[in-house]
Amino acid sequence: MVIYVGHYELVIRKCRAASFVAAAWRQIVLLHADKTSLSCHQQRRVELDSRGFVLQVMKNVSNIRQCDSGLGEELAQVRELYRREALQRKLLYNEVCRLLWFLVSLSTAV
Repeated sequence: MVIYVGHYELVIRKCRAASFVAAAWRQIVLLHADKTSLSCHQQRRVELDSRGFVLQVMKNVSNIRQCDSGLGEELAQVRELYRREALQRKLLYNEVCRLLWFLVSLSTAV
C-alpha cells in the first residue's frame, strides 16, 4: 500500500497495523503542518509587535525632540534674564562705589 500525504510518500505492506501506521503518519504530517502554520503565525505576530515597538520608539523620539526644542528656547530665555540681572548688579555696584567715593571725599574735605 502506498500513501501520499503532502510531499511525503509512505509505503506500507498490507497487514493489521497498516491502517494504524497510515493514520499515525497522517497525524504526523498534520502536526507538522500545524507546527509550520503556528510558526508562521508567531513570526507574523513578532513582526507586528516589532512594528508597534518601532512606531512607539519613533513617537517617543518625536516627543523628546519637541521637549528638547522647548528646553532650548527656555534656556535662551534664562540666559537673557541672567545677563540682564548681571548688568543691573554691575550698574548697582558702580553706583555704590560712586556714593562711597563721594562720602569719602566729603569726609576728607571737612
